[in-house]
Amino acid sequence: MFPKKPPTDINKNDFLHNLDEAREARRREKQMQQAAIIIQKTVRGYLIRKKYRDYRKNELKQIFLGFTDPNPQKYPSLQLASTMFPHLQHFLLYYNRMKVKNNSTDLQQLLLGVLNYISTSLIIDDIKYSHLAAFFNKEVNAQWMKFNQDFMIVILKVIETTELTTNDDIKLIISSLNYLYLITDCQSWKALQKNMNELLLKTMLALNRSYLIHLGQHNLLKTLKISMIRCMHRRLESSIIHNIATLAFKLLLNSDFNRTHLILFSQTILIIPTFITMCHESSHKLFQMICQKDLFNHLICIYSIKEAFVSLSENIDIIELCYMLGNIVALASIDLNQLEAMKQPFIHCLFNILDVCRQRQTSNEQSGKQTKMTSVWHPIIGHVRGKTSGMTVSNQEIVQRVIIQYKFLWSKSFVNMLFESIPTTSSGNQSLSTAKKETISTIYLIFRIVYIHRMSVYRTYTRIKNQIKMFSEGFKTLMKPEWINMFSVPELQQLISGESSDIDLEDLKSNIVYQGGYHRTHPVIKWLWQTLEQDFSREERALFLRFVTSSSRAPLLGFRSLNPPFTIRCLESSEHEEEGDSLGRILRNMVTINRTSSERLPSSSTCFNLLKLPNYKTRRILLDKLRYAIKANAGFELS
Repeated sequence: MFPKKPPTDINKNDFLHNLDEAREARRREKQMQQAAIIIQKTVRGYLIRKKYRDYRKNELKQIFLGFTDPNPQKYPSLQLASTMFPHLQHFLLYYNRMKVKNNSTDLQQLLLGVLNYISTSLIIDDIKYSHLAAFFNKEVNAQWMKFNQDFMIVILKVIETTELTTNDDIKLIISSLNYLYLITDCQSWKALQKNMNELLLKTMLALNRSYLIHLGQHNLLKTLKISMIRCMHRRLESSIIHNIATLAFKLLLNSDFNRTHLILFSQTILIIPTFITMCHESSHKLFQMICQKDLFNHLICIYSIKEAFVSLSENIDIIELCYMLGNIVALASIDLNQLEAMKQPFIHCLFNILDVCRQRQTSNEQSGKQTKMTSVWHPIIGHVRGKTSGMTVSNQEIVQRVIIQYKFLWSKSFVNMLFESIPTTSSGNQSLSTAKKETISTIYLIFRIVYIHRMSVYRTYTRIKNQIKMFSEGFKTLMKPEWINMFSVPELQQLISGESSDIDLEDLKSNIVYQGGYHRTHPVIKWLWQTLEQDFSREERALFLRFVTSSSRAPLLGFRSLNPPFTIRCLESSEHEEEGDSLGRILRNMVTINRTSSERLPSSSTCFNLLKLPNYKTRRILLDKLRYAIKANAGFELS
């Protein structure tokens, strides 16, 4: 009835679906073509850049690696500076790019070669081959200045980050410091010495000053301190002290002893152990010049003011403060005439440094106790709690040299300087008839002070010098000096004499031996403990301990280590001879309870740590008698 659709008819939905698929296929094909172009461009660009970098790398290696030979006489011949400067620019660009990616040994060797090339070219005679030639070329003068400034920053970062773990690291640091020294010292540029005139000299000095300012703005002094300390731990200070000292002193002279630079110099260079001594021993010319320009006076003027020094030392560790003190003392010992003029400010300076060290050590101990940190031993200041940045000392020779610096403080020349000279007169003049009364009083006072000082030295040193020497020699045969040096004087005294803190009565109670009828619950014993706890002060408790044991200090390991043990014996009024803790004594004491005479004082046998305590009737009588006994200056005075 109904006609069928012809088979050639196409469904509308299928037609539209086929169109969408074809459109999507064309879009994907176009994207793949674009991706292939991008990939091809990227790969080709990478290959070209890699080829260029390899070309530059090989070119730089061919030019500069010859300058890495340990023997400078084997360096290749220098090329014209006009052809070498573009290679230096290429190297700086190559180094900055490769440094971000990796820090390979090849890159380090290439940098070493560049440093040696520049240093060698700065000290040759012919200007055509010198690194300075580009400075006189107007076309590249600005680029040359920019290259030197950027390259100096690179060298500072290299010095700061190199850890000196290999011989190559050591060579790199030495060459880096030599480069910084030469680039800031126009006096060593031999190519300019022949035609040097006043105008050229002023220009070169101004160039050096600009470089020093640029280095100072990028933490030159801090970098020098880090490098110097690392080299000292490797015992390489002699190879770099000249360059480091020259750069530091030049920066200070360039600032005309500006207060900011003096503080920065103190916070970095002066905390290098024995830095001043090394400069003095090496007869450093710039150090002698800076001493003549009153470096000591400038520093003491800052350190002698308490508030200024506290602010200056906020970020300085206690160990570094000790090193700073050693350098200040060494600087003072160089010129005694200058020290004589600045004697009072120098003493204030010493007190300020020592006071800050004491406060810093006290705060470290308190924080260490709160955090339960163990103490660390240092050869100069003894045991220290808490964290300290300068605590590691790998070279004992450094510590000994710092201690030698301190010895000037008790040398004869310095001690005599602290006392005024005695006025003298001719032998024929036996009276000072023209002197005023006030002058005579002053002279009498001076003589009295000198007499007291000399008598003190005689009684505490001269008279017993031989005995002390013999005791010291005998003591060192029993105890190794290395063991003794581990402790400071207060610590050694504490080990020998015991704790200086208050007596731990609970420890004493638990380690008491009772004799003669006394026991823990006896009324007299209870009164004794109440008296010690409630009525006696800390000083009186120390006197009580000295009365019984001949020492006012408690044993370091507690009363249980006391030998013989601390003993309290009941004392009869008619007792005169020692009978020991016999049965007869105990019975007599039990029978005569409350009948013992109250007139007798307590007594002791210090050799046996024995307290002989009468059986008093009241606590008041015990308090009065015991207090009188311990303050009667009895005992052997052995504490």
